Amino acid sequence: MPGLKRELSLASATLLGVAIIVGAGIYALIGKAAGISGDAVWLSFLVSAIVAAFTGLSYAELSSMYSKAGSSYTYIRQAFKNDLLAFLAGWLIVFELVFGASAVSLALAGYAASIINFNGLAIAAAAIIVFSAINLAGIRESKYSNNAMAVIEVGGLVFVIILGFLFGARAPALTAFDFGAVAQAAGLVFFAYLGFEAIAVESEETRLPRKTIPRAILLALGLCAVLYVLTAVAALRLLPPDALASSPAPLRDAVVGVIGEGNATWLALVAVISAASTILACLVTSSRLLYGIAEQHSLPRFVAEVNNRFRTPHYAVLLAGAASLAFLAFGGIEEIASVTNLGALIAFIMVNASVIKLRLAEPRAKREFKIPLSVKNIPVTAVLGVIASAWLALQFSAKTVAAAAAILAVGVAVYWLAKRAK
Repeated sequence: MPGLKRELSLASATLLGVAIIVGAGIYALIGKAAGISGDAVWLSFLVSAIVAAFTGLSYAELSSMYSKAGSSYTYIRQAFKNDLLAFLAGWLIVFELVFGASAVSLALAGYAASIINFNGLAIAAAAIIVFSAINLAGIRESKYSNNAMAVIEVGGLVFVIILGFLFGARAPALTAFDFGAVAQAAGLVFFAYLGFEAIAVESEETRLPRKTIPRAILLALGLCAVLYVLTAVAALRLLPPDALASSPAPLRDAVVGVIGEGNATWLALVAVISAASTILACLVTSSRLLYGIAEQHSLPRFVAEVNNRFRTPHYAVLLAGAASLAFLAFGGIEEIASVTNLGALIAFIMVNASVIKLRLAEPRAKREFKIPLSVKNIPVTAVLGVIASAWLALQFSAKTVAAAAAILAVGVAVYWLAKRAK
């Protein structure tokens, strides 16, 4: 069976991460988060960044040990020797990415509808179909499309930052906050950071993956954290929190007062491109994760088949695209983001625990990247990652918890059905 092509450099892998992270999350959720934490929304983004950084360091170390497309699945399987636990972690990350593609396509449709008068659901479905086709065509084609869109979406945030700091007339109360509200908003905007873990999924399509992937994870996460905090402060200088919260396109409306209604339309176009980039990256990484799990025999073997012409896992690509289309009916971006966040946080608890377990069980194993600051060879940030992820997970409603539990239950059923079908 043919293997995947190694096309990604450090720059491409980092841009892939940026493309997933910087998407509809910041463009859409900054308003909803501002409605919760007010002028302290910048702090909510910072808190989420710190929680993400703890887990990002764990992914960096683990990806330097195991350069497999299975990512979270592989790490937990190696650490705990438990196929079901590993499968559920991979299952949650797949759901995070597939749900993310659906949520972001709806956000894309919302911004696109402000430019052209067309049915939003049809736009969202068309976006998933188009980017599934690009995903099927190959990682090189996906890479070029992704790199161009990532540059544009970052440029849009930089533009907002410049306008906010140079022309923003409002003086937000940045140091006055209710930490409970900050924590609740941090649980929501954590969605805006998801994607750094997906970089590890591209290990089998990256050159020198044990060195490149850890660097790409940390670079992408650090860059996005700085952009998000600065964007939040800039937006607050342009509009008050209640105005941001009531807007369906908060960053576009934030710049209207400076550049005018007509000129602000192009920022809506940037948001569309940003969302498109995230959709493509989510579809690419979710299909590669499905491929990686199937390659290690926890999904039917056909899911790991690679197309002879395109050198892409065509069945995994089709499954990811079909699932994203199906989930369009699930709800709005806020509801999907909450379920996605909780599922990812559960997986992150297991990934951080895997670093600790492997440090104790295999202290002499080769690690191209090793987390600094350890006590008796136990990385402090991995322990903090477990605690912080569990703390954020407690911020969600009972409805969100029930939805995440249902996803886990379906995962268990799929695991046992796949096992019986072998």
